[in-house]
Amino acid sequence: GMFAYYPYALLEVFLILQQHPHIKGIRASTIRQIHAHLHLIDERFRADIKNRSLFMEIIRQPKGVTHEFRRMNQLGVLGAYLPEFGRIVGQMQHDLFHAYTVDEHTLFLVGNLRRFSCSEFKDEFPLCSEVFYQLPKPELLYIAGIYHDIAKGRGGDHSILGVKDAEQFCTQHNLSDYDTSIVTFLVRQHLAMSSTAQKKDLEDPEVIQDFAALVGSVNRLNYLYLLTVADIRATNNNLWNGWRDSLLKQLYHSTHQWLEHTEAQAKSTQEKSYKKYQLALDKLSEMGWPPQDITQLWLEYDLDYFLRHSVDEIAWQTNGRLEHPDEEPLILVRPHNEKQTLELCIFTHDRRGLFASMTACLEQLQLNILDAKINISNDGKTLNTFIVNGTQQRFEDITAALHKQLAREHLISGYKPQLMPRTTKLFQTEPVIKFSVNPQHTHTVMELYTHDRPGLLSVVAQVFLSNQIQVINAKMVTLGDQVEDVFFITNSDDNALTETEQQRLDAELKDKLVMQAEAVLSNSVAF
Repeated sequence: GMFAYYPYALLEVFLILQQHPHIKGIRASTIRQIHAHLHLIDERFRADIKNRSLFMEIIRQPKGVTHEFRRMNQLGVLGAYLPEFGRIVGQMQHDLFHAYTVDEHTLFLVGNLRRFSCSEFKDEFPLCSEVFYQLPKPELLYIAGIYHDIAKGRGGDHSILGVKDAEQFCTQHNLSDYDTSIVTFLVRQHLAMSSTAQKKDLEDPEVIQDFAALVGSVNRLNYLYLLTVADIRATNNNLWNGWRDSLLKQLYHSTHQWLEHTEAQAKSTQEKSYKKYQLALDKLSEMGWPPQDITQLWLEYDLDYFLRHSVDEIAWQTNGRLEHPDEEPLILVRPHNEKQTLELCIFTHDRRGLFASMTACLEQLQLNILDAKINISNDGKTLNTFIVNGTQQRFEDITAALHKQLAREHLISGYKPQLMPRTTKLFQTEPVIKFSVNPQHTHTVMELYTHDRPGLLSVVAQVFLSNQIQVINAKMVTLGDQVEDVFFITNSDDNALTETEQQRLDAELKDKLVMQAEAVLSNSVAF
């Protein structure tokens, strides 16, 4: 056959298909010939400058990259040319997040990156499309995409191990040192942006400064942002939601500002709070409220309130309080920045069990809580903000249920598990709990990794209550049936937790979560 005389054709055939989209595919006889000659893709073939140039040519084509990579993978050519890729073909991933084998996931990711470059999809992810056009060399993004999970399943940290393979690829394909450093940075740090967005306080300028230092330039930030969005969207279908989207955008914009040193970027938490105070004041004055009424209301808030909420949220909440000056509890609901998400604001006097009681109420309505912020004013009032999954039709249910719950004399915590369909697979794995202290030593950060089930947050809130723990801020992430929740908490003296308090909280949480998992299981019915 032709391949025996002219082995280059084993790669060239894909380039030809890419450049001539009217050719509808490969004949069965050609497929058999490719299979019969795969053994020709050996060390010598891979070392040949002509083959290396052909491979780079395929990656650099303006169209058809994903399509041809898929086809090369199906015919075994990709795994033969990149033996390290061959090792992940068909490899299952042993964590609960990934719905696909490593090679499928990798090719989905490359396909997602590719979509950002197509003008017909620009409404899908406008920021990503805009950023894509700023990349000097999109092929670096595809190479990083191919190598980001290449070392999965080898034991050890796959981000570190993958760097060696990526580096070798770049050397063999004559990439400059500068381009190689971008690819290796992306492989090494491909999880950094999503974990910062998810687990750190994005309103804290120190967090942004550290992340900006890690990224180093706007160019690298652009590459990393696109890789992150494509990776999350290729992991499993439930991972991507409006809430994650907005957190990543916020981190992208803040870091971009920091790296460009714009005037808008506050350099300290104090300065940032003050800027937001001013902007929200201007916005409310434009809405027609007298400035002294606004500032009078704000006397009871601390700087932290302005730090933790966006200018838009501050204006929305303050406007609601000024419109209903005597209403308590005051409950405001509005659609959040995404169609499927709602934002709730509950203003009421502080009392024991409040957080536990509100979470129980929302969970009883089968709403998923994505974020919670709690602000206690110096005259014993609380302003609580929740972001939940839900649609506008539910406004009335939510308001009515919360009013009913808050009208009770004793705030009980009762989350009553409803009959659960058996689809809730609860694995008998012990929850993992990690504690750390924020840089300013003002509060403890508690990370909880466990299996998702109804009423989870209520249990956690109950345990906080019995240990006199106060919650300042909480971020919830549900990935498939895994939960990663991050709580910013203090003890009853408003300090970070002591060693003893941590141990007590850890033991009680594990105990209660295991009990609750069993209760939910015994309540579930086989459908």
